[in-house]
Amino acid sequence: MTPSRSAGEPVAYGPRDCAEESLAVMLTTEWMLRTGRRLGDRPLLHRLDAAALVEFWGW
Repeated sequence: MTPSRSAGEPVAYGPRDCAEESLAVMLTTEWMLRTGRRLGDRPLLHRLDAAALVEFWGW
């Protein structure tokens, strides 16, 4: 159950502890190794065909 919060209260995003941060690093690294992409290398999505777009967003 999600704790309730007031409408003006900011929402926290990102890792909340060391375990979540470690998991994020591991999953990001695995994604980069599997796809051959890096986070800073943004693909030109308008140049990809339909199958490549599905593969990119569906991984």
